[in-house]
Amino acid sequence: MPGSGKSRLAAEVVMLRARARVVDIDDLRVRFDDWQTQRATMAAARERACDLIAEHLAAGDDVIVPQFVSRPEFVARLRSIAATHRASWIEVVVDVETVIAVGRFRSRRAMLRLRGEGHPESEIPDDEIATVIERAGVALAQRAKREPITPVNGSDVQCSGRQIIDILNFYDRRSLESPFAVTDGVVTIRSPIAADRAALLALRDDDFRRWLGPGSDSPAPTSCVEREGSVVGWVDFDDEARPHLTDSQINIGYALAPEVRGMGYVTRALQLLVHRLALVGESRQATLLIDTANHD
Repeated sequence: MPGSGKSRLAAEVVMLRARARVVDIDDLRVRFDDWQTQRATMAAARERACDLIAEHLAAGDDVIVPQFVSRPEFVARLRSIAATHRASWIEVVVDVETVIAVGRFRSRRAMLRLRGEGHPESEIPDDEIATVIERAGVALAQRAKREPITPVNGSDVQCSGRQIIDILNFYDRRSLESPFAVTDGVVTIRSPIAADRAALLALRDDDFRRWLGPGSDSPAPTSCVEREGSVVGWVDFDDEARPHLTDSQINIGYALAPEVRGMGYVTRALQLLVHRLALVGESRQATLLIDTANHD
């Protein structure tokens, strides 16, 4: 959202990740001589941004767009460009307190004025800055309930940059074996570690054993599911040959601790897992093996 430090964060990510490019729509707009008087330059800047994004993706580069996008149709267009080039679409919200965002916004405006530089953010009157930022935060929170938007902590740019690098690594189509951790803001799925064993074994109540059997003494799922820092389950997949699977299908599974079942956490975790598989794996369809007696 405005004042969250998006541009600084984008620059940090480019420093940390090879072949990452920034396409800043506001910077493109101010290159038009008449941008301050012609609102049509807003659309022209978006068109130019789309062209550049497509060029960079075609060259095999990552593209960072540090922009608060309020137009659903433009979000859809960016997603379409990503899909055309078989690139991952990752939407991140830089999470900062409103008072910090307002302070950053005012500081940046003062700096630009001292330099005599124009910027599209100057179109927001001084007495409306806080209101605009608050509304943007509300709009993002509402979208996050419907769409997979990943929050990163915006209080520390370097820390936020590393968070985004971790997210990019998670969706990197080159490897399914790399350690990863990604969240939708409610649950996190991550690579398992040895210290997870006790929590994973503790999931195995009568219902678990009824449908999944006794399980291994050394559980090693594809992903652990975390909620508020604690392991509450796992989601997994395998591509072993099974009579009911084709070459392009995989079997997925999951388990949750009894106390958190029925809260939608498995749905969220599987959405993250399946999305990653679609991007980095060779399989085209995920399946579930269901016991015919499991109807209650």
